[in-house]
Amino acid sequence: MNTQMVVSGYLLKKRRGPDASALTGLRSISWNCVVGDCTYYAGTLEGRLKDNGLTKHNHEKQPELFAKRETRYSLIQKIAEGAAMLDSIRQEPLPDSLDNISSQVQTEDSFVSDTNLQIDLQIYRMIGKNDGLWQCKICRKTAKTPQGIKRHAETHIKG
Repeated sequence: MNTQMVVSGYLLKKRRGPDASALTGLRSISWNCVVGDCTYYAGTLEGRLKDNGLTKHNHEKQPELFAKRETRYSLIQKIAEGAAMLDSIRQEPLPDSLDNISSQVQTEDSFVSDTNLQIDLQIYRMIGKNDGLWQCKICRKTAKTPQGIKRHAETHIKG
Protein backbone atom coordinates (compact mmCIF):
# COMPACT_ATOMS: atom_id res chain seq x y z
CA MET A 1 0.00 0.00 0.00
CA ASN A 2 1.29 3.40 -0.93
CA THR A 3 1.83 5.98 1.79
CA GLN A 4 -0.78 8.71 1.47
CA MET A 5 -1.78 11.95 3.12
CA VAL A 6 -4.65 14.44 2.85
CA VAL A 7 -3.79 18.11 2.41
CA SER A 8 -6.60 20.67 2.23
CA GLY A 9 -9.07 17.99 1.12
CA TYR A 10 -6.84 16.58 -1.64
CA LEU A 11 -5.36 13.08 -1.39
CA LEU A 12 -1.64 12.81 -2.15
CA LYS A 13 0.48 9.66 -2.53
CA LYS A 14 4.18 9.31 -1.89
CA ARG A 15 6.12 9.35 -5.15
CA ARG A 16 9.67 9.14 -3.86
CA GLY A 17 11.57 9.26 -0.61
CA PRO A 18 12.59 9.71 2.00
CA ASP A 19 15.82 10.93 0.47
CA ALA A 20 18.53 12.54 2.60
CA SER A 21 20.38 15.53 1.18
CA ALA A 22 24.14 15.08 1.06
CA LEU A 23 24.66 18.75 1.98
CA THR A 24 22.11 19.30 4.74
CA GLY A 25 21.26 15.76 5.85
CA LEU A 26 17.55 16.69 5.84
CA ARG A 27 15.08 14.07 4.63
CA SER A 28 12.65 14.93 1.86
CA ILE A 29 9.67 13.13 0.32
CA SER A 30 7.99 13.90 -3.02
CA TRP A 31 4.16 13.70 -3.24
CA ASN A 32 1.74 13.56 -6.22
CA CYS A 33 -2.02 13.93 -6.38
CA VAL A 34 -3.77 10.54 -6.68
CA VAL A 35 -6.15 11.77 -9.40
CA GLY A 36 -4.73 10.41 -12.65
CA ASP A 37 -4.52 13.51 -14.84
CA CYS A 38 -3.72 16.00 -12.07
CA THR A 39 -0.22 17.46 -12.32
CA TYR A 40 -0.05 18.77 -8.74
CA TYR A 41 3.01 17.80 -6.73
CA ALA A 42 4.52 18.90 -3.44
CA GLY A 43 7.28 17.91 -1.07
CA THR A 44 7.91 17.50 2.61
CA LEU A 45 11.19 18.40 4.25
CA GLU A 46 11.65 16.76 7.65
CA GLY A 47 7.86 16.38 7.88
CA ARG A 48 7.01 19.99 6.93
CA LEU A 49 4.94 20.46 3.79
CA LYS A 50 6.62 22.53 1.09
CA ASP A 51 4.05 23.46 -1.57
CA ASN A 52 5.87 24.32 -4.78
CA GLY A 53 3.36 27.08 -5.60
CA LEU A 54 3.78 26.39 -9.32
CA THR A 55 1.15 23.74 -9.94
CA LYS A 56 -2.46 23.62 -8.81
CA HIS A 57 -4.98 20.79 -8.73
CA ASN A 58 -7.01 20.65 -11.95
CA HIS A 59 -10.07 19.14 -10.24
CA GLU A 60 -12.40 19.69 -7.30
CA LYS A 61 -11.61 18.35 -3.83
CA GLN A 62 -12.54 14.67 -3.46
CA PRO A 63 -12.39 13.86 0.27
CA GLU A 64 -14.26 10.59 -0.34
CA LEU A 65 -11.16 9.19 -2.07
CA PHE A 66 -9.37 8.84 1.27
CA ALA A 67 -12.31 7.02 2.87
CA LYS A 68 -12.65 4.74 -0.17
CA ARG A 69 -8.95 3.84 -0.19
CA GLU A 70 -8.83 3.29 3.58
CA THR A 71 -11.88 1.01 3.40
CA ARG A 72 -10.36 -0.91 0.50
CA TYR A 73 -7.04 -1.32 2.33
CA SER A 74 -8.81 -2.45 5.51
CA LEU A 75 -10.87 -5.00 3.59
CA ILE A 76 -7.79 -6.42 1.87
CA GLN A 77 -5.93 -6.64 5.19
CA LYS A 78 -8.84 -8.53 6.80
CA ILE A 79 -9.01 -10.94 3.87
CA ALA A 80 -5.25 -11.48 4.01
CA GLU A 81 -5.38 -12.11 7.77
CA GLY A 82 -8.28 -14.51 7.31
CA ALA A 83 -6.45 -16.34 4.53
CA ALA A 84 -3.31 -16.59 6.66
CA MET A 85 -5.35 -18.03 9.51
CA LEU A 86 -6.96 -20.58 7.20
CA ASP A 87 -3.58 -21.52 5.75
CA SER A 88 -2.21 -22.20 9.21
CA ILE A 89 -5.20 -24.41 10.05
CA ARG A 90 -5.15 -26.47 6.86
CA GLN A 91 -3.04 -26.72 3.75
CA GLU A 92 -5.10 -26.34 0.62
CA PRO A 93 -4.10 -28.40 -2.41
CA LEU A 94 -3.07 -26.56 -5.54
CA PRO A 95 -5.98 -25.96 -7.92
CA ASP A 96 -6.07 -27.99 -11.15
CA SER A 97 -5.89 -24.83 -13.21
CA LEU A 98 -6.01 -21.09 -12.94
CA ASP A 99 -9.40 -21.15 -14.65
CA ASN A 100 -10.86 -22.78 -11.53
CA ILE A 101 -9.47 -19.99 -9.33
CA SER A 102 -10.62 -17.28 -11.71
CA SER A 103 -14.19 -18.58 -11.84
CA GLN A 104 -14.29 -19.05 -8.04
CA VAL A 105 -13.12 -15.49 -7.43
CA GLN A 106 -15.60 -14.02 -9.88
CA THR A 107 -18.45 -16.01 -8.33
CA GLU A 108 -17.56 -15.24 -4.71
CA ASP A 109 -16.81 -11.57 -5.30
CA SER A 110 -19.55 -10.69 -7.76
CA PHE A 111 -20.79 -8.07 -5.29
CA VAL A 112 -17.56 -6.10 -5.69
CA SER A 113 -17.84 -3.56 -8.48
CA ASP A 114 -14.31 -2.21 -8.25
CA THR A 115 -12.17 -4.11 -10.77
CA ASN A 116 -8.94 -3.28 -8.96
CA LEU A 117 -10.33 -4.67 -5.73
CA GLN A 118 -11.31 -7.89 -7.50
CA ILE A 119 -7.77 -8.24 -8.85
CA ASP A 120 -6.26 -7.51 -5.42
CA LEU A 121 -8.52 -10.11 -3.82
CA GLN A 122 -7.60 -12.63 -6.49
CA ILE A 123 -3.90 -11.99 -5.92
CA TYR A 124 -4.26 -12.32 -2.11
CA ARG A 125 -5.89 -15.70 -2.63
CA MET A 126 -3.04 -16.78 -4.88
CA ILE A 127 -0.25 -16.04 -2.36
CA GLY A 128 0.64 -17.08 1.16
CA LYS A 129 3.51 -17.14 3.61
CA ASN A 130 5.35 -20.41 4.13
CA ASP A 131 8.49 -20.92 6.25
CA GLY A 132 9.22 -17.18 6.30
CA LEU A 133 8.94 -16.77 2.52
CA TRP A 134 6.04 -15.51 0.45
CA GLN A 135 4.81 -18.18 -1.97
CA CYS A 136 2.63 -18.37 -5.07
CA LYS A 137 -0.02 -21.05 -4.55
CA ILE A 138 -0.27 -21.61 -8.30
CA CYS A 139 3.34 -22.55 -9.15
CA ARG A 140 5.04 -22.54 -5.71
CA LYS A 141 7.48 -19.75 -6.67
CA THR A 142 8.82 -17.95 -3.57
CA ALA A 143 9.92 -14.40 -2.82
CA LYS A 144 11.30 -12.62 0.23
CA THR A 145 8.75 -9.79 0.10
CA PRO A 146 4.97 -9.73 -0.42
CA GLN A 147 5.43 -7.09 -3.15
CA GLY A 148 7.67 -9.44 -5.13
CA ILE A 149 5.26 -12.35 -4.99
CA LYS A 150 2.27 -10.09 -5.75
CA ARG A 151 4.03 -8.90 -8.91
CA HIS A 152 4.67 -12.51 -9.84
CA ALA A 153 1.08 -13.61 -9.08
CA GLU A 154 -0.23 -10.95 -11.48
CA THR A 155 1.41 -12.92 -14.31
CA HIS A 156 -1.05 -15.76 -13.67
CA ILE A 157 -4.11 -13.53 -14.13
CA LYS A 158 -5.65 -13.65 -17.58
CA GLY A 159 -6.63 -10.41 -19.26
